[in-house]
Amino acid sequence: MDHIELNIKGKNGIVDKHIIKHKSGDETKDKFYHRTSNQFKLFPYSTKWSKAYYNDFQYFNGITGECFRLSLNKSLKIKLERGENYSSKLKSLIISSAIERTSTVKSHSFKTILEDLFFQDDNLYCFDRSTLPYLSFKNDNSTLKEISAFIHNVFFDDEIDSEATREIETNQNVLYRVIKDSLPKLKDKKTNADIKYFTFNAEIISLFKNDFKFISSDETFFLNNIDKLLKYYYFIYVSQLILKLNDFFDEKIHPIYFTIEKEVVSNTRLAFQNGWAYLEKRVGNIFSHANALELLNYIEINGQKPKDYKKFKELFVNLNDTDQEQIVEKINELKEFYKSKISKPNIGWDECKNQLKIDPKYKGMQTVFEKAVYEFWFTVNFQFLNTERKKPYKDYQLWFAEFCKANFLKRRGRIGYTLALNQEMLLFLTKLCVGVEEKIRLNSLWKRLANRGVHFDESSRVEIVKLFEKINLIEKKSDSGDAQYVRRIL
Repeated sequence: MDHIELNIKGKNGIVDKHIIKHKSGDETKDKFYHRTSNQFKLFPYSTKWSKAYYNDFQYFNGITGECFRLSLNKSLKIKLERGENYSSKLKSLIISSAIERTSTVKSHSFKTILEDLFFQDDNLYCFDRSTLPYLSFKNDNSTLKEISAFIHNVFFDDEIDSEATREIETNQNVLYRVIKDSLPKLKDKKTNADIKYFTFNAEIISLFKNDFKFISSDETFFLNNIDKLLKYYYFIYVSQLILKLNDFFDEKIHPIYFTIEKEVVSNTRLAFQNGWAYLEKRVGNIFSHANALELLNYIEINGQKPKDYKKFKELFVNLNDTDQEQIVEKINELKEFYKSKISKPNIGWDECKNQLKIDPKYKGMQTVFEKAVYEFWFTVNFQFLNTERKKPYKDYQLWFAEFCKANFLKRRGRIGYTLALNQEMLLFLTKLCVGVEEKIRLNSLWKRLANRGVHFDESSRVEIVKLFEKINLIEKKSDSGDAQYVRRIL
């Protein structure tokens, strides 16, 4: 017989991790705290969002730099990392060290030369990949660092770490070598290899690795575009993860449609309906998924945790009838325990049952197991929407929604936002698709973009072709897509 357990009161159980004794007057009560990433690391977000972090999503240098520090198992020294004016402090350290390393008499003139050549508004110019680990955040924040750790954990393996940090042999002049030698030493960092984020899409991760290696073959291109690569793959990976979570047990494909910045878009367009309007509806509930799956992972089947919904179902279907009944009982036990410890929704639990009965997704589920899992998630989501916890629920998803606004959304008047690629990102993704070939068919470009998660409707494709013709990227033998070629971008 299989061993099935719901760890509520044991060591590292729900009570241990989520219940805190709370004193109110003379009475002491149990208070439930929603805490994610103890049992199941899904998203890197917190419930404390601030608009101050928006610039770091646009800038992205801090996240890029942290990814490269993680590849090296290094961190910035405390005197650099903490406090304000990181860029000016780094600049001062580099220039003072460079001056000490040279025997020039006119140190003031030499300082001016270094400032003009290697810094812009106090920011170090990344002329070599050894400078990338010195990129830092505009705001020192633990969640921004955790997003970096998420990107590194999901996309980087030993091979990518090695490629990211390899020494490039170049014929750099003496000033470049002086600046490289003057970079302050990084601090060794201890990492916990056991703490891993759940990875769900091997195809996207494989494409990232191939594209990483491709851009790494050209050092200048790599330095100028590594932030775009990280931005894009982070976006498409999390977007698809969110869509899959909202599918629960269904196997669906979700093409995400983009527009380009300088085109007219109506709300009847496929690019609108299957773009941000489609994704935004599903982004809002990610805190409920993170918490529901965190708690479901206190159930163990022969020592195995459920992980996500689909993997839970895979474990379930391999059990005999008796054990399957026990699993459903454990899910219902978890739900009742949760309801007993959480503050009552302001419209009551009966309303939760009423709304569940008419929920289309619940009504469409086929098995008692699927309904039990969905009902537990629905209960978690319902209480967030109908208690004082609505604000942290909203703030949690803002970490991704605001990233999208900073990089991949454009406001289109009355219809609101659409997913949009600016010309720079469009050309970057096009170069990835063409790769080392001299040219590819236009129809092949659409397919290769789609493989990377980028879909365009016909109206956007027409506008892209016009742009490519304008900048001389199209080689045209006829109006047919099969007889039009996209040249390699130099």
